[in-house]
Amino acid sequence: MDWQVGGGAHSGVIVADPLDGSNHVLAFSNSVGGGDIFTIDAVSTVGSYLLSFDYMAGAQSNGSGFSGLSLGLPGTHTWLAGTSYGGLTFNLIEDGTWHHYEAIIANPWPGQPVHLMLEDFRTPAENAYFDNLVLRDSSLAVPDSGTTSALLGLGLLGLVAIRRRVSRS
Repeated sequence: MDWQVGGGAHSGVIVADPLDGSNHVLAFSNSVGGGDIFTIDAVSTVGSYLLSFDYMAGAQSNGSGFSGLSLGLPGTHTWLAGTSYGGLTFNLIEDGTWHHYEAIIANPWPGQPVHLMLEDFRTPAENAYFDNLVLRDSSLAVPDSGTTSALLGLGLLGLVAIRRRVSRS
C-alpha cells in the first residue's frame, strides 16, 4: 500500500520493532487527530473489504492507535479500530505484545471512494505500532487455515478413492 499525508505534515515513521529489532514497523512521532496518514489510492466505491493488521502498544498507552476510513484526505471519516472510542468494529488491546486483527468491512459511503487512515491519537506519540497492513476486496480473501486443511483433506480423500477405483479395474 502506498501512503500519503493528509492536510500537510505527517508523523508516520518507520522504526525498529520494540520486540524484534530485525523487523521494522510503522509508528508515529507526534499525536494527530482526524487521521495522520492515508492510502494514496482510494478503496473501490462498492463491496466489502478485508482489513487485517498487527498492532502493539504498551499497557500505559491510554488509547493510542486508530484505524479508519475517510472520504477525503482528511475528510469525513469513520473509525474501525481503536482503543478508546465507542462503536468500533474492534477494540485494540494495549498490553505490550503484538495482536493480529482481521475484519470484513463495508464502505460506509456506497458509491464514494474512501481511503484507509491511521493515527496515534494520544501523547506521548511513538507508542502505537502497526505492521502487516492488508486491505483487499473480501472476495479475494484467503480461506482460514482450518478451511484450507479441510479442503486439502477432502481433495486427498478424492485422490485415494480414484486410485482405488483405478487399481480395481
